[in-house]
Amino acid sequence: LSHESVPNSYYLDEIPEDIDLGQYVLKPLFSFAGKGVNLEPTWELLNAIEDRKNYMLQKKVTYASLVKTNTDKNAKVELRILYVWNEQEGKLKPVVNLTRMGKGPMINVSHLTNDSWIGSSISFFED
Repeated sequence: LSHESVPNSYYLDEIPEDIDLGQYVLKPLFSFAGKGVNLEPTWELLNAIEDRKNYMLQKKVTYASLVKTNTDKNAKVELRILYVWNEQEGKLKPVVNLTRMGKGPMINVSHLTNDSWIGSSISFFED
């Protein structure tokens, strides 16, 4: 996928030699709840991975802590939206979403579970 809203990504067996690893996270392709995600990959770590076609490097996304909470730390929000193409209207239509809030380096409901103002839900949209 190539779009300004889609982080640049490479399969691990296709990464450019001059890539700045500090700008990327390492992700297994078939993972759940952040298992296996590495926020600070190194060449040593990457070179030790044998099954390179099942991993990717994805450009880091910086989330702003914009949701004010009643704690000493504001929350970050990630909103994922699945669209389908509406043939009659000739445009994309949002059909389902996932809204997640977190306060740590990963926005994931499996991390920082002792904190408040974190978790996931859905968001409502006007038609």
